[in-house]
Amino acid sequence: MPLAGFRCSRGRPVSHTKHRRAIRTKNTLLAASGAVLLSIALIFGELMGQVHLPRFALLLGLASFWLGNLAIIFTITSGVSERWQDPSLSAAQMYWATAACLCAMFFMPAYSLIVYFLLFLIAIFGVFRIAPVSFIVFSLVQCVALAGVLYWQQQVGWARETLLEASVIWAFFACCQGILLTLCRNMATLRRRLRAKNMDLQDALETRKQFLANISHEIRTPMNGVLGMLELLGKSQLDSTQRRFVSVARSSGEALVMLINDVLDFAKMEAGRFELSGGEFNLRRMASKIAQGFYYLAQQKGLGFEVSIDPAIPDAVLGDEIRVRQVMNNLLGNALKFTDKGELVFTLSLIEKKNDEIRVACSVRDTGIGIDESQQEKVFESFSQADLSNTRAYGGTGLGLPIARKLCQMMQGDLIVKSRLGQGSTFTATFAFNCEQVSASRPGSLAGKSILVVDDHPDRSFSMARVVQFLGGRALVVSPSDISMEAILEQVMDHQVSGIVIHHQLRACAALPLVHKLSHLPGTATLAFAVVSHDPELPESVSIPVLSEPLSAESLYQAMAPGAAPKKAENDQNTSILSTESSKHSNLVNGMKVLLVEDNKTNQEVAMMLLEDCEVDVDVADDGVEALDKLRQSEGAYDLVFMDCQMPNMDGYDATRAIRKGEAGSACRDIPIIAMTANALAGDREKCLDAGMNDYISKPISFEVVEEKLERWQNGS
Repeated sequence: MPLAGFRCSRGRPVSHTKHRRAIRTKNTLLAASGAVLLSIALIFGELMGQVHLPRFALLLGLASFWLGNLAIIFTITSGVSERWQDPSLSAAQMYWATAACLCAMFFMPAYSLIVYFLLFLIAIFGVFRIAPVSFIVFSLVQCVALAGVLYWQQQVGWARETLLEASVIWAFFACCQGILLTLCRNMATLRRRLRAKNMDLQDALETRKQFLANISHEIRTPMNGVLGMLELLGKSQLDSTQRRFVSVARSSGEALVMLINDVLDFAKMEAGRFELSGGEFNLRRMASKIAQGFYYLAQQKGLGFEVSIDPAIPDAVLGDEIRVRQVMNNLLGNALKFTDKGELVFTLSLIEKKNDEIRVACSVRDTGIGIDESQQEKVFESFSQADLSNTRAYGGTGLGLPIARKLCQMMQGDLIVKSRLGQGSTFTATFAFNCEQVSASRPGSLAGKSILVVDDHPDRSFSMARVVQFLGGRALVVSPSDISMEAILEQVMDHQVSGIVIHHQLRACAALPLVHKLSHLPGTATLAFAVVSHDPELPESVSIPVLSEPLSAESLYQAMAPGAAPKKAENDQNTSILSTESSKHSNLVNGMKVLLVEDNKTNQEVAMMLLEDCEVDVDVADDGVEALDKLRQSEGAYDLVFMDCQMPNMDGYDATRAIRKGEAGSACRDIPIIAMTANALAGDREKCLDAGMNDYISKPISFEVVEEKLERWQNGS
């Protein structure tokens, strides 16, 4: 008598399907125990001579019974049947089990008590499965069939009770069926109420989702104008006071956007609608860009900032770049906020590599206020902070770290903290990435070469030495307490040094004069020199390579290996000598012609000025209809389209579908289309891609993001 299990609906995650199938199998096997009990009773009755049936007929009946049971068990546990959806017997199974029990009772009257128990159990299962009308029919059939069995037992002389006793037992069984019928009606009423509540809940969740989408769109649209104009204003001719005002306003606006993002992310996680996206990205380059941005913020507070990025991390990994960036920004932002003196240390290291998967640890150490041991887990609770007093010095919603930990856990990692009050904190986030066939390839080899690392900061010198070792070279580190020209020359002569890497910010002496003197001494003419620095404004007279910190393997190889072919800057921005402000954007996008489709006038102006700042030719359309007309008339003159999604007349989704169908001309059918929208909830990116768009930017937009998209799609690639 198997028990029907849950049927997994299509489109559910694999893990959820397996869970439901496990429940279905468990409940089915539990119900099948009734069939086992009946079989044991029949076999025992046969051995005791209590079964009025030839042994051959009994064995044939048991075999047929179990073949039917096994067929039903397979149907339920495999999920091939859509009829049995609940963890209880279906009507067909109930009739099957009842017939088997009554047949056994007819030939085995001595054990009728067991059969009564099984019949009653079958009826109880029916209470939770079939409708009241079906249960009435089933009860009548069961009672009539039982009466027939009892009557024929009397007629053939197999009954162990008198007719009166059998009638009393039957009446008692019928009364119990009546009680179960009442319970069945109550269960049906409860199911109707639960369905109604469930529908109300679904409506509420849908309303909530729509509300979040509208709030996100309505806030991001004006914030795009505010932040865009502030960014453009900051690039204009301003005096120091005005520039400070713009910087404060932009910083406050960005903080507001981060707050909005945290609230939306938290709401999506609470609703179970948060999903990660996947794509290929350069993890080391991304971490380097983030570190460089926080370096200048740390400088403004008078803090030291050290960075170490493991060169063994593969060039390309598969994962959610946006969410990894969010975690890193959160950890560095918190460290910067809670640290007033001392330093920050940002480390990205490879933990392990197995086949095509890697585990990476991102650690941020600060010398800030620290966290009491009793409060350390509390910082990972939503809306909680270590200091909730009215006089607390630092603001915040208490959502950043809980969201960051959840993101790490979704990426098969975790976020932990080690801290002592008043002595700083270390937050370590771990992630798992798929790197497929990408390996940690070296840009070249420094095998056989000895490179001298000159730095009086232990963390920095260790980081630079690790890059040398990754390239196969021998790293020699000058003792921090003995950095002088004599000590360096002694190392050069004793170890046949091939190159010298010196950090720009030495505490013992000035690095640039030291390099200048060393390069003009006898015996050093063949040495390769390089300076590692955060500062992009070193004197133009510096003729040796200036490598951007954090130091990359590519840039070090190009500086230390004679004749090494320089790589393009887009492959690793650390490989080139630091550029000046006037050449901050790529020449690759110059001359592109772009169609901007946007209905909001303020956002039109912001986007136009950002695009023009990238030195591209911009044309504007107010909605999808006008965009189709301009594309049709251009005959393929546009290189790229930036498309807003919510617009009057024709929105961005319909306009994109029309373009892909060729309604704007065959020449524009495959033109790259980038969504530039204020919709930023889970599923919005997928919705844009499903409509035929190639990429996605959420508002508020920035110069860096626009330039990155232009470079990526400049040739329709």
